[in-house]
Amino acid sequence: MKHINSAVPKRYGQKNVSGQTIRKNNTKKYLGKPLLSIDIGQHAAKIVMGRVVKPTLIEVRRAISFPTPRGSMEKGRILDLSELSQQIRNFVGSEKPSYVLCTMENSEIITREIIIPTASETEMENMLQFEVQQYMPVDLENYIIQSKLLDSFQDGGANKTRFLSTAVPKDLVQSYYDLMLRANLKPDVLDIQSNSIDKLISAEIAASPNSAIPADAAVAILDFGYNHINVVLIENGRYQFNRYIDQGSESINRGLMSVFDYTAEESEQRKRDVIDLSTSLSVTSEPSQDSERITLREVNIVKNIIDNWADEFERVFKYYTSRNTEKDVKKILIHGGVTQIKGFGAYLSKIMGIPVEQIQKLNCVKVQDSSVSSITSYLNTIGAFIRR
Repeated sequence: MKHINSAVPKRYGQKNVSGQTIRKNNTKKYLGKPLLSIDIGQHAAKIVMGRVVKPTLIEVRRAISFPTPRGSMEKGRILDLSELSQQIRNFVGSEKPSYVLCTMENSEIITREIIIPTASETEMENMLQFEVQQYMPVDLENYIIQSKLLDSFQDGGANKTRFLSTAVPKDLVQSYYDLMLRANLKPDVLDIQSNSIDKLISAEIAASPNSAIPADAAVAILDFGYNHINVVLIENGRYQFNRYIDQGSESINRGLMSVFDYTAEESEQRKRDVIDLSTSLSVTSEPSQDSERITLREVNIVKNIIDNWADEFERVFKYYTSRNTEKDVKKILIHGGVTQIKGFGAYLSKIMGIPVEQIQKLNCVKVQDSSVSSITSYLNTIGAFIRR
């Protein structure tokens, strides 16, 4: 979804931001061109240089992930441009991309599914503008709005079209635009992560009939960020809806820090190197050493937090089932830094009663950077390459 701020020169935009724009398909524009994709989270920033070889194949030439400088972001807005822009300039070097893409997610971004009678593009755009004003509970003058066509169907003999309309705060977009200019780059696209992952999963299903992602079932993709979890529901290879949960791996850090007086860095180290959720103790056993007691307490803290997350996921899945009683979620795909805790996927699968798999590689993504052993942290960044 291409979200353009009113402060951005007109050559980057299509309409005044207070209007409603149906996103155009720009696949050919980006095909084969060197692309730079940037995803800046509250905890970590990811940058990928690559290209779209064909609609079902993305080539990752270089990728890097680094901690987001402290104090540079607040509530998704970039406040301090200096260090972030320097990191971006260092990564790009002399290899200038043809297009720069950014992807983000934020609790202030509003998405609504809107169904209208099928008509010409101009007529549907006018209808969407009216419907968005009814569905979006905000002052639209402060938001950039764009809609994506999801599908068309018949309802009682009438042809109807389903859109996903998204509203992004203007000042949030402006902060990304300013950062790109500070990094001496020309910004072209600001995408949202749920859209990025939807496109990537669709490309994966189209790329191979042997993909681990089923094309004929309902699948939930869970993106575990530092201060949020994004749940995206895909059915038969098509986007259904997403839910933003205002919790994330920061909850685990806070739990560990409050009990053991760890620093944030120590909590990250324990999650990465020590904690194993497959660790258990029989009823008749007792920990033999203090280190074992500490490890078991850490495991219990993490499991309790995952249990709380699972309750949220159950509510989302029940809502999905209420929309379509014939479909249950058959598989959960997970990505994000916290999913690399040992035993994370197996424990989540056990309490949800659904197979869980961490996305580490995809048939539609070819990685040339030998330093990237897994793409799980870069999925949103890579998905932004696909423009449809």
